[in-house]
Amino acid sequence: SSVVAPSSSSVSASSSSAVVPSSSSENSIYNESDNTLTDLRDNKVYRTVKIGDQIWMAENLNYYDENNKNLILSCCHENSQDSCSKYGRIYSWSAAMNIDSSYNKKSIVGLNFSDQGICPDGWRVPSKSDFSTLIANTDGHIWIGNDSLYGFNAINAPTYESTMNCTTFLTIPQACFWASTEVSYYTYSADLLRLFTDDYKTNGRPKSNGQAIRCIKD
Repeated sequence: SSVVAPSSSSVSASSSSAVVPSSSSENSIYNESDNTLTDLRDNKVYRTVKIGDQIWMAENLNYYDENNKNLILSCCHENSQDSCSKYGRIYSWSAAMNIDSSYNKKSIVGLNFSDQGICPDGWRVPSKSDFSTLIANTDGHIWIGNDSLYGFNAINAPTYESTMNCTTFLTIPQACFWASTEVSYYTYSADLLRLFTDDYKTNGRPKSNGQAIRCIKD
C-alpha cells in the first residue's frame, strides 16, 4: 500500500513578538505567552504546557480529515462528537502516524515516514525517549487528576483494546498515549504511555488498538 506522508512546509512569520511560531508552522501557531497551540487545519485551539525543556499539548488531539484515508481507523468514543470534544479523538497507531492502515499488521522497518504523524506542522507524535524524559522531569507524578503539579492534565479517557468499534472500551481508570516508537512487546506493537490514578507504565500495545495522542513540539 502507498504511504501518505505529511508534506514539509516553510516557516510563517508572525507580526507579534508574543506569538512564537513553530519551526514549521504553515498550519499551526504556537503562542508561548498564552500557552496555546492553534491548529489551522480546523482552527481548534489546544492548551500547552512546558515541562523541563519539552513543550506538550495539555489536551488530547482531536483532528480528523474525511479525505485522508489514513484516518479511517480513528473515531470518537461512542461515535459522539461531544466525546471527541471532551476526550480527544481515538486513533489506531497507523492513523496516529498518518500512514496506511496495513502497517498496524506489519513492521515499518525500511519505511521512510515522518514522526509528525497526524500532528500539526512543527509538532510530532512523541517517541519512547520523549516519554522517558517526561517521566524523569516529573518523577512520574503526572497521574490522572494530578494536574496541579505539572499541568499535563491527563484525564480518564476511553481506550480500545483489540477493536476499533468505538463502543467497547476498557473501564480501567487510565489515560493512554501513543508513541511513534515500534516495540516487540506484542507482534506488531508500539510503545504506549499509560497513566493511572497513582502510577504509570510504559509498555507496548498492539498497533490496532485505539488510543489518544499528545503531540510534542519539535
